[in-house]
Amino acid sequence: MSSAIELYKEAYDLDYNKGDSLYAEVLYKEIIARFPHSDEKEYAQVHLERIAKLKGNPDDPTFKPLRSGGSGVGLSVVCFVLLLMILTALGFGGYYGYRRYIRQESNELIIHGLISEKNGNLSEAIQRYEQAQKVCPRNGVAYRCLAEVYLHFGKVHQADLLTRQWELLHPYDIALKDFKQRLADSTRREHTP
Repeated sequence: MSSAIELYKEAYDLDYNKGDSLYAEVLYKEIIARFPHSDEKEYAQVHLERIAKLKGNPDDPTFKPLRSGGSGVGLSVVCFVLLLMILTALGFGGYYGYRRYIRQESNELIIHGLISEKNGNLSEAIQRYEQAQKVCPRNGVAYRCLAEVYLHFGKVHQADLLTRQWELLHPYDIALKDFKQRLADSTRREHTP
């Protein structure tokens, strides 16, 4: 023989989990008849009233789940997230493209400076290297080339400043050690009478 709570659990499971409200109705009525002074009797009455209302008008919106069929809110959230991801990707792509463009422009100025230097026009070479520095301040090659020209002109102090910036940007550059040695030699010659 089942207790009131066991019958109630079985009826509730049939009603809500398995969708068999007809047999659940029989069990709710059995609870009311066999256990008239239990708490489960009151719960069973509430469920019987709900089942009776469902039988009268099953399309009544008060008995429908709150989120039936979807209202499109989930789709809106998914679309918003996708749009946000696309915009983020476009932003990163645009930034990457812009950085490449700036780096390429700086490299072209350096190449023009090297050509000017090769042709003996050192003032134009300096101008191109300085432009390359302004366009892309993180391009260490511009600092290196400009330091080489200043060392060639004997402007040791300017060459030293540019070497320090070059070292900050590219501390593991192989040519840096050799250039620093030549710079030190020039400094010694400048201070030796």
